[in-house]
Amino acid sequence: MNINKLIKLFKKKGKIILFNDKDVQWISDGAAVYPLWRFPRFDEQSFTSAYGLTEGVTVEVREGLPEKYDFSDISRVENQVFYEKIQLPISGGNKVVSLFTQAGVTFVDRTYLDPIEDDGYMGLYERLTSSGELYIVVKRGMMLEAVIMPMKNVIHKDYLDDLQELVSRLIDTYNEEVSAGG
Repeated sequence: MNINKLIKLFKKKGKIILFNDKDVQWISDGAAVYPLWRFPRFDEQSFTSAYGLTEGVTVEVREGLPEKYDFSDISRVENQVFYEKIQLPISGGNKVVSLFTQAGVTFVDRTYLDPIEDDGYMGLYERLTSSGELYIVVKRGMMLEAVIMPMKNVIHKDYLDDLQELVSRLIDTYNEEVSAGG
């Protein structure tokens, strides 16, 4: 994990939460959580000093992990998910990755994958909370690298209309090329 990329991302959000678990401390901004393996245990002051955080970023330490998510490396109720074959930009400038899940298409903020992507192959898996809420976990081998909450309200009517128009034009272009012998 590239801690500097992670800190830069969380600084933009203005909020950093450190969760104290029995074996490791975890870092989050509320939408993604990463284990801090091989790092010292921080408190608010030591973390702020270590990473030169200035005003505008709050650091909070909490005991225990959010209970609704499964932070174990292996879960009986996870399914591997894959990137959609065609990744389309979403309006608003968000870096979004679309994943094919059992719930259909799920969207994840691409910037949450950046800090861990440099370390080689990573697998993406879907898990469900006890209330049925889908979330994504990232694993390298069998080790959990991140827990990421999906983005909500990504698709809107205008976007779907634009996609339908694009598909219609692609079909027209394809039919023209086929009829011209291409």
